[in-house]
Amino acid sequence: MSNLIFEVNMNINVQRNYKNLFISEYLIPSLKQNRKNFQDVEMYYCRRVIGGPVITIFIYAKEEIFHNIYAEFNSIFDDFCEEYKDSFKENDIYMKQKEDLIKMNNLKNTHDPYVNYTISYHQINSIPRNGEYVNEEHKRIVNKWLFDNSGLIEETFLELGKMNEIDKYALITCIFLFTSYHLDNETPRGYMSFKSHYLGFMNSRRKHQMEVYDQKIKDIYMENKDVFKEIPKLYTNPLDTNILSNQNSRWLLEQWKEALESFMFLQEDLTIKKKYSSIISMLKFRKLSKFHNEAFSFKNLSFYLSPQFQKYRNLVNLLYICLPNVGINTPIRLLSSLVLVQIMEEE
Repeated sequence: MSNLIFEVNMNINVQRNYKNLFISEYLIPSLKQNRKNFQDVEMYYCRRVIGGPVITIFIYAKEEIFHNIYAEFNSIFDDFCEEYKDSFKENDIYMKQKEDLIKMNNLKNTHDPYVNYTISYHQINSIPRNGEYVNEEHKRIVNKWLFDNSGLIEETFLELGKMNEIDKYALITCIFLFTSYHLDNETPRGYMSFKSHYLGFMNSRRKHQMEVYDQKIKDIYMENKDVFKEIPKLYTNPLDTNILSNQNSRWLLEQWKEALESFMFLQEDLTIKKKYSSIISMLKFRKLSKFHNEAFSFKNLSFYLSPQFQKYRNLVNLLYICLPNVGINTPIRLLSSLVLVQIMEEE
């Protein structure tokens, strides 16, 4: 009997620290043990919003083995909810914005109604992927990479949970830096994607609210500038800096460097056709900031439609998929983007 694909959903609308506790103390140990018990099984987890916060585990396994694994997941989830139920507090923003979330994530009539503290599963034909994917092969590559690097995601989550805030910013900025080299494989000029992301966020429809946010992030950068300026050495000469000096952090960075390279290798034979409809979307970006107006000028559009840029963009999008799964929220993502931009442009 061949392996099948299963989707396990754990509805868990509780405080952030309890979600992280469940992942670190219950879910990840269970995933590791089941991989040891059943070597022909592949699994990875992700954090999503499906009417409310959900931890999803995709499992590739024979049906009988899956049911054994699911029984354990059911047990640890029940144990966790029973242990901490008196301390849980639901975030009611998900209920207030329920219809918007369903519409935004294109979930109408595709999932059961959201019931907190419940676990369920479905057998699926393929892992769903919504968003900017060039074709079905691209989706397959992303799913393969996520299965192959599930252990790295888990170890990164655990390591980040032990770090202070400055080390978290430094680690994520390092991963962004490693990513930025994959635009031309020689220089970190891919950092401009993270600049675009940061400025796009800060110049959104909530621009006036973002100005305060922007200043707070810049203040954190200035307060820790001497630490952050050491980050590029972790790419060029890691023995010449004490930043992120513990053995686990350095090991993680090397693993991330290899994982990013492996995704680019998987894309080598990916066929990317020019989508001229993308030009309209790119031209809309010009309204966001002076940077966007110059970056997305007509003279640059052919580069953005090139396979070289599209494959790099796929890598950046994959990285953004991973960030919530390793416990990185929007503030840390934005601050790490700004840190990368500042250290690149101040050199």
